[in-house]
Amino acid sequence: MRVTLDTNVYISALNFGGRAARLLGMARAGMIQIDISGHIEGEIVRVLREDFGWDGYRLHFMREGLAKITHRVTPSQTVNVVDDPHDNRIIECALSGRVGLYRDE
Repeated sequence: MRVTLDTNVYISALNFGGRAARLLGMARAGMIQIDISGHIEGEIVRVLREDFGWDGYRLHFMREGLAKITHRVTPSQTVNVVDDPHDNRIIECALSGRVGLYRDE
């Protein structure tokens, strides 16, 4: 199964564990494939740095870890279907991989 995760799922997994962390564990175990785009990764880094005070080393190792368990995609189309531009980038990633979208709310 292929999925695209909303940024808040990564933030929750990396800071708090729980259900979100189980998704990353499923990817590590090869049970699911998580598609990620440069925009999503950049947003994860920005939020972890600005809102949670992660330093450069921690961010570097987090990026390396994500690279091992995710599949990088480059969206080929731009969409504007919701009011939040960031959410449009998440949808673009999901569309490029033709995958399901998971948002932890």
